[in-house]
Amino acid sequence: MERQEGPAARSARRLIAFEMLGACLAILVVAQAFIGMLGLASFSRLATDATVERVALLARSTAAQIENGLRLGKPMAQYTGLARLLEDTIQGQQDVVRISVILPDGHALEAIGQPRSPHGGLSRAVAGAGAEPPGMRPLADGGGTLSLPDRIGVSVPLRLRDGAVAGALTLWVDAAAQQASERAFLKHSAGVLALTTAGAALLLVLVLLLVPPGEGTGTRRLALPLAAMLLAQGLYALDATTSFRSAWLESTRGNVVLLAERTQRDLARVFEMGVDLERVRGMDSLFQRLAGSLPAIDAVILRDAQGRVMGAADAAGPLDRGALPVGVPVADDMRVVLPLAVGGEAGARRVGTLEVTVDARVVAAGVRARVLDAATVALISAIAAFEMFLLVIVLVTRARGSAAVPAMTSTRAEDVARIARPLMFGFLFAWALPLSFLPLYAGTLRVLFLGLPESILMALPISAEMLCGLFGALLAGRLTDRRGWRSAVVVGLCVAGAGSFASAMIQHLEVFVLTRGLVGLGYGLAWMGLQGLVVSRSSPVFRGRNMAWLIAGLFAGHLSGTAAGAMLADQVSYRPVFVVGGLLMLLPLLGVMLLRTRPIAGPAAKTRPGSLPVAADRPVSRVPPPRGRWADLRSLILSRDYGALLAGSIVPFSIAQVGLLYFALPLYLQALGVAASSIGRVLMLYGLCIIYLGPAVGRLVDRSPHKKPFIALGGLLGGLGMTYLYFDHSLLAVSVAVFLLALGSCWCGAAQTSWMLSLPRVQDYGPGAATSILRAADKFGQMVGPLFVGSLFTIVGISAGLAITGVFYVCATLMFIVLSAGRPVPRPEGEG
Repeated sequence: MERQEGPAARSARRLIAFEMLGACLAILVVAQAFIGMLGLASFSRLATDATVERVALLARSTAAQIENGLRLGKPMAQYTGLARLLEDTIQGQQDVVRISVILPDGHALEAIGQPRSPHGGLSRAVAGAGAEPPGMRPLADGGGTLSLPDRIGVSVPLRLRDGAVAGALTLWVDAAAQQASERAFLKHSAGVLALTTAGAALLLVLVLLLVPPGEGTGTRRLALPLAAMLLAQGLYALDATTSFRSAWLESTRGNVVLLAERTQRDLARVFEMGVDLERVRGMDSLFQRLAGSLPAIDAVILRDAQGRVMGAADAAGPLDRGALPVGVPVADDMRVVLPLAVGGEAGARRVGTLEVTVDARVVAAGVRARVLDAATVALISAIAAFEMFLLVIVLVTRARGSAAVPAMTSTRAEDVARIARPLMFGFLFAWALPLSFLPLYAGTLRVLFLGLPESILMALPISAEMLCGLFGALLAGRLTDRRGWRSAVVVGLCVAGAGSFASAMIQHLEVFVLTRGLVGLGYGLAWMGLQGLVVSRSSPVFRGRNMAWLIAGLFAGHLSGTAAGAMLADQVSYRPVFVVGGLLMLLPLLGVMLLRTRPIAGPAAKTRPGSLPVAADRPVSRVPPPRGRWADLRSLILSRDYGALLAGSIVPFSIAQVGLLYFALPLYLQALGVAASSIGRVLMLYGLCIIYLGPAVGRLVDRSPHKKPFIALGGLLGGLGMTYLYFDHSLLAVSVAVFLLALGSCWCGAAQTSWMLSLPRVQDYGPGAATSILRAADKFGQMVGPLFVGSLFTIVGISAGLAITGVFYVCATLMFIVLSAGRPVPRPEGEG
């Protein structure tokens, strides 16, 4: 006989549904705003790149004419006709506000437009008269570009025959047109976001309120709201893809037309002097240079009035005229056709046509890149939305009892992991906001007394943060063992938040290094405290998957926080991002405080052996009366199993991870000519593997009583993937190496902590303190990694350096296999 619910039970379930609806609607709005801001930032970068490409084409075209004069013997300081040449360059370009030629000593030889340069540092840097200004992006030919709030500048070098720099040609354009296109995109995006958000909200109402209280509960009831949010974001991403594609195609075709029209004017001048089309020589060389100046140009063809080919070339050289069809071409989307006429407008006589064809392969590659840009935006936003949705599940479950709202993940992790993951995500999101621009921001600060090279000065804040993170991890271990995990997390969040606020108010680099060290100290404390929560409150059979869940939250926060910080910096400059990061530190701090007032209750804590209530903040182990603190530490590190884990797995992996991902990979792929956006996506591959494969691998590791083989498997996968780069230098090979390193990290990360905590010496020393030493060794490897790999690059080159790093990782893993025991070795009787 079925049991019927009373009015009170139905009312309670309705109240839960309203709470879920309110929380889901709030997250829907936040997630939609997040993807909208990411989309705007991506469109802004696309528009800026299009403007820079157009202005760079103008600058390079004029620079080539000046360099031709220099090669013919014209002295740079007395270059006659320079003013007229500059005027011809900006003819028809309404947004150009200044064009100038700068000598190597910084003197302006000629300038047209506004009397004062928006930023003289750009020209001086390219001309060799000064250091690069903060924010300057290098161009392929030795030039540079600088974006200001209302101006965009492009500077290219002027070189002599021997390659020496004789000066720089710089153009500054008004950014008003670009800002107008961004406002139009924002208006369109706001409409699309409003429609998709309203549709998703309606679907949420139907699912959470109109479904009868006794139906649709459980995993399905919670999965449908998540699907509605992801569907809304997917529809916006699809619309953004169309906008990105249209903007890129428009700018690319505009650049082709720009070069074609300049060539048309040059040819018209020749014909106006009475030179017959059939007597013109050297057209193939001119067209080859024109095709080589813009990858989107496939070929340039000159035809007479009857359509016969008089000259044709692509970037590789002259084309076979006999193989080209005869006839007057017709303009279309992939072909620009411009008439060539003489005699003025009244009695103009057409003498031929200039035909410029667009390379379909370049267009297809550009469209694919825009699709990937939109997909990247959608993916980052979806990651953040999913993590926020997990937080909603935790809050509603803890508010009404875990039986009231079944958790989607109850079969995959204990309650402790489902609580720790949102806390870790919120903390890492706030911490990672300034990571994308820390070196650039450091370069804008004044230096008081440090007389170091500029590159080292810009790296000091990150190095100080990592070093203090190491000390924070060591301190957190003892603090967790003596006072409980909550103390380490609360102190760490407060210290990191204070350091973030202080970073926004600093004017000098030396003090900024100290504030970032403060953030690093808080990072080490909070990170180790949250890990202590998972380690101390997990049952042994679930410890691997719980740690995998925690690491997944870490990488999810890192990915989305870095992207959000870069977006905010583009819109509001650097300093406010530090303030936002400090404010967001309050959210995980509030979550930690809620754990004290609302202890967890649920089947995970009640039925699983060894599981303890998460809210219990007592330390799980006390450090026994030691023979001596340093003696115990030395004994632990030099013990066979623990020492082999540090030297054979933890430190080598950190060296390989940071050396490959954050040092070698950008340099390696840049040398291969890979675009910056593709480099970012390859780096994202590592985080995505950790987020979505890590928990699944953790479940497999937990099912096995033998953890050591998984540690060895992870090391061999990562090392062999890097070694393969010696034989294959392609982007695919690099992606495979990153994937194997990430997959190896999943196996190692799930097994290392469980295997280490089962060691008797670790139990004697204190699990929290031993874990903190493990993470301190991890930080040490991260500090050594760039130095180790960078030294190898200097000695043997990039490919061989990466291969040697992989071989080193494999050898270290083999050493771990040989030295460590398969299972924990019990203490000899009477010891300890």
